[in-house]
Amino acid sequence: MTSSAFPSLQSAISPSRKRRALPREDTAKLPIIALPANSREEDRRKSLESGMNNHIAKPIDIEYLTQTIRRTIAAQRKVGTETVY
Repeated sequence: MTSSAFPSLQSAISPSRKRRALPREDTAKLPIIALPANSREEDRRKSLESGMNNHIAKPIDIEYLTQTIRRTIAAQRKVGTETVY
């Protein structure tokens, strides 16, 4: 998970892109979920385009976060790096 501790969403996107580009098989399967303070649709789109699997804006609903993590992991086990909405 990547949080809004970054000064901007762009600061969180760059490491995600770099991780996905590494020449290792496990980086493609690594679940990445953004947890930013930004809740605009554009921010969500940028997160997903950068290779993150999901984008959950704060404040975080723990039940929803738990369900999202479970769905993300289950989807990746089935088909590799599928994005979960």
